[in-house]
Amino acid sequence: MGQQTFGLGDGWAEYLTVAGGQVAAPVGVGEDGGMSTSEESVRAVAGGRRDRRPRDMVLSLAVLLLPIAGIFLFWSFLTSDRPVSEIDPASTYTQAEGLGLAVSPPAGLSSEWHPMSSGVKQEDGAVTLRVGYYTPSAGGLQFIASQRDPVDLLEAELGQAPRPDGTVTVDGVDWQSYITVEGNRALVRSDESVTLIIHGDSVPEELVEFAEALP
Repeated sequence: MGQQTFGLGDGWAEYLTVAGGQVAAPVGVGEDGGMSTSEESVRAVAGGRRDRRPRDMVLSLAVLLLPIAGIFLFWSFLTSDRPVSEIDPASTYTQAEGLGLAVSPPAGLSSEWHPMSSGVKQEDGAVTLRVGYYTPSAGGLQFIASQRDPVDLLEAELGQAPRPDGTVTVDGVDWQSYITVEGNRALVRSDESVTLIIHGDSVPEELVEFAEALP
């Protein structure tokens, strides 16, 4: 298709140029030879778009950063130092004793040990006591005393096939050490009446410290 021009006035050489189906923006030359206001307007619009780009970038970053900041504040709240809600497990030991499980609570632990949960369960004539602790190293430790068969108890509490890891002697008493499938350590002591298990994700030294506190 050829190029066609259409004059729009005598005072200005202003034209609409139609070429290949596209309409070009009108460009005029004034009497002083300067550019017409049409081109100046185009430049002003283009300049305005460039001026808005930094603002748009800031708004886009704000949309992305606000959720991240919210997640960070929420996580800071969860991990902040807040008072630990303790329980008194004395009644749990009393209940276990009343059901025929003679086991005494640990004695001499520092105030940095916090009992967090406790419970007693009787199943098939066997009594099991559990007490959970928040340890000084901010780990978790569970003390279990049970009349259940030792093999069944270990599998139920430590998972299948805990790996034996030697013997630990605490105050002249031998405890069997195990490594669980999660990689945590456990101390186990068993006799004809009761099996004791100390395990959790706390450091090994705290397992020994708890064993030392048992009568």
